[in-house]
Amino acid sequence: MNILFRCDSSDKIGQGHIRRDIILAKRLKKENKIFFAVRDLPKNANYLIDEAGFEKIILKSNDFEELKETIQKNKIDFLIIDHYEIDLDFEQKLKTLKIKTAAFDDFYAPHATDIVINPNLFANKKRYSQEVWIPSPLIDKRFFIKKRRFPKKPNKALIAFGGSDPKNCSVKILKQLPKKWQITVVTTSSNKNLRKLKKIKNIKLIIDSKNMPKLFEEHDIALISASTLSIEAIASKTPFIAIKTAQNQQEVFRFLKRKRFKTLDKIKKIKIPAKEYKIMQNRAKLFRLKRQDGN
Repeated sequence: MNILFRCDSSDKIGQGHIRRDIILAKRLKKENKIFFAVRDLPKNANYLIDEAGFEKIILKSNDFEELKETIQKNKIDFLIIDHYEIDLDFEQKLKTLKIKTAAFDDFYAPHATDIVINPNLFANKKRYSQEVWIPSPLIDKRFFIKKRRFPKKPNKALIAFGGSDPKNCSVKILKQLPKKWQITVVTTSSNKNLRKLKKIKNIKLIIDSKNMPKLFEEHDIALISASTLSIEAIASKTPFIAIKTAQNQQEVFRFLKRKRFKTLDKIKKIKIPAKEYKIMQNRAKLFRLKRQDGN
């Protein structure tokens, strides 16, 4: 079967969609031929598709007719959409192509596809009318660490706010952390605030990391956005503070808060007493994620 993923990445969109799609594509590639249809947007992460070894098709627009032509030319049997700009009306048009369709969904939005894919920890099948896939976490298997040892108080902090960090949260949070902490900031070359980060002294700045699992493992605590990063922190048993930095993180934020992980709805002064840090450690150790091999 020929499977086409339709997604994009940029300094505004971020890299989350393309990264999780590649993980799913790796799970599906054994018995299928995988294609990715993407636009060449500013500061995109299309190179990740090349690194994963999948065929990449560059689109000039987000136009239905261009996608239709791509589907027909490559004899696509199954289209998987992971794109907030492709709405219900667009999905309705896809029905005329008579192929199987699926759409990623993070907000319980209405869809006209045959299947809805909700990869989030909070996913609830009962809120959908069509077939639903709730895959195990779409993260690198290297995040799953069996045992961790921690100091009594956190000393080494990892800061990560996604590939593009459009609200400059990395710089803002640095001003709120204890001065004694050893701090690593991880970001990508699509971050518009790289110049500001490079000027900051006494931090370790990592750009376009190839080994996020190792970075989580090397740090006592993570300051992250309420996004896929929180799933990665849970898998690696890393105590973390999840900060809501965008409205589309609301469902993840609510889930983490409900499960008693430490959350903040805005950036403010960070203080972690030893007693609270111990609670965070235990929460990270006890929460279980289902693991999917082969990614």
